[in-house]
Amino acid sequence: MDWIIENIWTIAAAIIGILSLLSAALMGLVAIVKKHWLPVEAVILKTGVKVSHDAERHLVRDYSIDYSYRVNGMPYFGSDAIRVEASYYDEDEKLDQLRKEFEVGSLLEVFYDPRFPQFSSARREVVGLRKAIFCGTVGLFIAIVLYYMDYAMELSRHGHYY
Repeated sequence: MDWIIENIWTIAAAIIGILSLLSAALMGLVAIVKKHWLPVEAVILKTGVKVSHDAERHLVRDYSIDYSYRVNGMPYFGSDAIRVEASYYDEDEKLDQLRKEFEVGSLLEVFYDPRFPQFSSARREVVGLRKAIFCGTVGLFIAIVLYYMDYAMELSRHGHYY
C-alpha cells in the first residue's frame, strides 16, 4: 500500500497516458473508417432542437435530423445532430439557417457503412482524425507532467533539490 501512495503520480501518469492513447486510437480509427463510407441521397423526415448539458454542465443546443435512405432497395433510417455553435445572441439566427438548410422533405446526402448499411451519418467527420491527434497529444503531455511531478517529489524526499 505504501508503494501505491509513494508512486501515485506515476500511476496517474500511466493511467492517463494509456487512456489518452486508447481514446485517440479509437477516435482515429472511427475517422479513418468513416472516410470510406459511401454517399447516398436521403429524405429528411423530421428536424428539431434538443437542449442538453455538455460535460462542463453548460447548456447546449443540437439540431437533430431524422432521415430515411435506401441501399440496394432496402429502406434504412438514421439520425444525426449538429451542435449549434453560436453565441447566445446569434443562436436563433443559426437555428433559422439550419431550418432552411435542412427542411423536412428535402434531400440530404448522407454517408453509410457499405458493410453495415444501417450505420449512417449526415457528416463524414473529417475532423475526427485531427481531434484524435490533439486528444492523444494533450493526454501524453499531462502524463509526462504527472510523471515528472512524481520524480521531483522523489528527489525532494531524499534531500535533492533542483
